[in-house]
Order: sequence, then structure tokens, then C-alpha cells
Amino acid sequence: MSKERELLERWINNQRQIYKQGKLAKETKELLTQPEPETEKLHIATSPLTNTIFAGVLSCDGVTWANKQDVTTWALVAVAEHAIAAGKPIVVTSNGQKYEIIARDLEKNNDS
Repeated sequence: MSKERELLERWINNQRQIYKQGKLAKETKELLTQPEPETEKLHIATSPLTNTIFAGVLSCDGVTWANKQDVTTWALVAVAEHAIAAGKPIVVTSNGQKYEIIARDLEKNNDS
């Protein structure tokens, strides 16, 4: 398993723990504060053509992918679980754009 995939899987598993515990797990704090490797920084982006979310490493030019993997489902589930665990809308700002993320558990809401 590649280093990037292992890090992504650890992050997703930690996000699931946050959801289950209702708090930020110690492992997540440690993972989020680890310095990125200087040579291979994990890059996550959405393709404007396919709307697919990719994670991987960019080539030396910093523009093209050296390798990438479709992580759309993992990323969306992790964000949904994170938003549900937060219990309130999450506001994120990136590149001058501001987003509000709201999620709800459809299985849980249908049980009543």
C-alpha cells in the first residue's frame, strides 16, 4: 500500500472514530499535526471535468499528477461524518471561496 493511501485510510478511520466518540480522538490530533513529507505532499482536488475527487502526489512541475487515486466516496463519507459529529454547520474557506457544509444521517432520521 502506498504511503499516501495509508495516510488517507488512517485519516478516514480517525474521522469515523470522531463520529462514534463524539469528540476529537488523540490519534486524529497526532495525524493532523504531523509534518508533511517534503518530497511527496499529498494533494486532494476535484476534477472539473468528471467531478471526481482525487488524492495523490503531483509531479515536479506542481501541476500534473505523478499518481492519483479516486477517493470520492471516502472523502464525501468522511466529510459527512465529520459534519454530523460536529452537530452544527461547518464553514470552510479556501482560495477566497466560503462554503457551508451540513450533513444528516438518513438512516438515523428514518428510524423514528
